[in-house]
Amino acid sequence: LVLTAMRSWARVCQTCRYFGSSPIFFDFYKVLGVTRTASETEIREAYKNKAKKLHPDINKAPNAHEQFSKLGQAHEVLSDPEKRRYYDATGIENPQEAEQQAQYRAQQQAFRSAFGGMPKGGPFGGPQGYQPPRKPSPLKAKPSKGKDVTANVKLELQDIVRERLKQVHYRIEEVCEPCNGSGSKDNAPLVNCGSCDGDGFLPVMQGQFVVQWQRCEECDGHGKRVRVFCQPCRGKGMAMREVSVDINIPQGVENGQKFKVPKKGSAGPHGGPRGDLYLQAEVADHEWFIKRGLNIHLVMPIPLILAITGGPYKVITLYGEEAIQVPPGTQYGDVLVLHGKGLQKGDSKGDHYVHFAVQIPSEIDAASIPELQKLLPVSYPDPNTLRALKAKFEPSLK
Repeated sequence: LVLTAMRSWARVCQTCRYFGSSPIFFDFYKVLGVTRTASETEIREAYKNKAKKLHPDINKAPNAHEQFSKLGQAHEVLSDPEKRRYYDATGIENPQEAEQQAQYRAQQQAFRSAFGGMPKGGPFGGPQGYQPPRKPSPLKAKPSKGKDVTANVKLELQDIVRERLKQVHYRIEEVCEPCNGSGSKDNAPLVNCGSCDGDGFLPVMQGQFVVQWQRCEECDGHGKRVRVFCQPCRGKGMAMREVSVDINIPQGVENGQKFKVPKKGSAGPHGGPRGDLYLQAEVADHEWFIKRGLNIHLVMPIPLILAITGGPYKVITLYGEEAIQVPPGTQYGDVLVLHGKGLQKGDSKGDHYVHFAVQIPSEIDAASIPELQKLLPVSYPDPNTLRALKAKFEPSLK
């Protein structure tokens, strides 16, 4: 009986590299490195990228031809809509493969029957006193943390003056409602895996007689599998969804800065905790304010008469109008600093810089010119004035 089972096992496993291995029915999505929801374009791009790396002319691994053949087989099935639908629904490539699986299961049962009562020691069980490895129990699905999500949030300067709520739109994975996360059509109960008969592990031979166990690739060691995949999630149990969430935007956030929003990412599989949301701020330029770190700069035009005589005036800040006193004799480019009127971040506060731009009238009444010439006689600068102007404007020149 033992020899019959071993011969049958060898006939089924013509594609295996060592005697006694289970026939391998590959997960074509894993072979291409894509998800079950991948589009035709994503599948095509994944195939092209992997084909470049795995081509036998480049890939010098001993099993290079086998890897490249497996990749081509996966692409052939998943790039054909009809073949892909059949594969998603049944887990096998074509009807002929179903017959091969049925034959394999029959031979596998014969192998188990033969080795189920295998003695602990002796010619069929290894050396005297040998203890065969215990068959592991099927794996149980454990809750795991959901995927972290990254999104951009567009902000105006006023959005970061104080902490405020901002509605953010982004996409996350949620538990598929039609199958309630099971991946099975209409949430139908899972069935025993046909490859391992619900055990989750397959017996393999290492050497000639030593029995070991390997995880079943068909069910990933769980012993159960979906009979018909849920179409909305393609058997993943998770589906993409766009959400709108009110997020508290930190005060003084910088353009390009990333900040973490805990537990606002994708749902966790099997009841696990949610992932986190990482937002990247995109702070738009303001119409008239210039932001430099926490400091704010404003070019403020003032009338010529006010620049000459000085006096009270009002400027615009992030917090509204602010009363200032323009010094007499204010020159174009002079700066007035309003301390603590910039942005705030934690305990740090920026300043508000007012850059005065003296407005010269473009048209003057001819009758007023003689009076102005008396009040403002023409004078030529002395060397000290020239040196002072150079020191003032040279840093801004390129």
